[in-house]
Amino acid sequence: MHIMMTQRSLKAAVEPFAGVCAGYDRLSIYSHLHLRADGEKLTIRGARESLRLELECDCETKEPGALWVLGESFVKAALAMDEGIVELETAGKGFLSVKGGSAVRYDIAMRDSSAYPEWPEVAVAGETWRCCRSIMEEMLRKTVYAMSSGRDGNTYLKVVHGIVRDGRVTLEATDGRRLARVEQDLDMVDEVEADFTIPGEAARLLYALLGKDGNPADVRIATLAGETEFASRAQRWKLVAKQQAAKKPFPGLGRIIDAFKRDMLITVDRALLLNALKKMLLTCDGEDRIVKVSVAKGRMKLDGKIDGIMSGEAEFACACESPKTYRASFNAKLLLDAIGAIDDDEVQLDVGEGGVLAIRSSVPALAMVMPLREG
Repeated sequence: MHIMMTQRSLKAAVEPFAGVCAGYDRLSIYSHLHLRADGEKLTIRGARESLRLELECDCETKEPGALWVLGESFVKAALAMDEGIVELETAGKGFLSVKGGSAVRYDIAMRDSSAYPEWPEVAVAGETWRCCRSIMEEMLRKTVYAMSSGRDGNTYLKVVHGIVRDGRVTLEATDGRRLARVEQDLDMVDEVEADFTIPGEAARLLYALLGKDGNPADVRIATLAGETEFASRAQRWKLVAKQQAAKKPFPGLGRIIDAFKRDMLITVDRALLLNALKKMLLTCDGEDRIVKVSVAKGRMKLDGKIDGIMSGEAEFACACESPKTYRASFNAKLLLDAIGAIDDDEVQLDVGEGGVLAIRSSVPALAMVMPLREG
């Protein structure tokens, strides 16, 4: 194989694979990327247990071919190239040469295309629908933060769950301490009913792919048994998310939200609250990052403290329809993520039983955060 392309094209194509291929295990298919050059197109494919990714970019093919290359090394080499023309060429037995316009050249371990089976194509079957790229990107922004990123054994805490019903798509996620839910009406030609899950790694990668450029083209989604395919013809990528078997079914967050009863309503300027939470992070120690939130007589106050080292407080005006005083302690980072996902100038905080905060938006989006303790 021998191809030439611009460094800019190669960089845009390989960047999403930086988090896909990990390690230098020369025997593992998950450590490799599959490259196929034919005509004016280079196709790159890679996978992890929870996803498969395919990207295309333009190239000038001197000699067509296909091969497997150690992914992490290839991505690092491609990103290290200076601007200009980059050449990819098989260099002797077992190595792929990556050369730039400067004197830099990398030789990376590779294997023949027949060393592993190629990733299977996903047949477009089952329920297929389309969503505007910017809408799907915005919906994911309002939900991915609420997934668990820890080692919790509950698989359903590490996914974004999707529901398509009556021309409306709903995405929701929870890590057990907070939840996020967003809904969007879609202009669907055909009636579609679908349920799907996007594992954490795949959800974060999909969010990054959707934000690659400002192309307004639609994203096609095909929900199949055990897999969900997202594809953008305009951006020339395809992502397949594998649905993992969960020990428990995904909880219906709608039931939790419907059961929520508001005891008091607090309205506060979003910019003031965000800025105060960021400042209080400096005074939050340990995994819980405790910040105390209190509301009384039209004022909101945040307090943070690291025993014997430093403390801090922030106070500002808010509107509260109840004469009651509110006090609760939260993980500052969890609260900051939820407030940051709201776009309104003012944030509406509904206080429920046990000090739970429901953060509502003018669009159909909701976040709920559990306090570490009330009072």
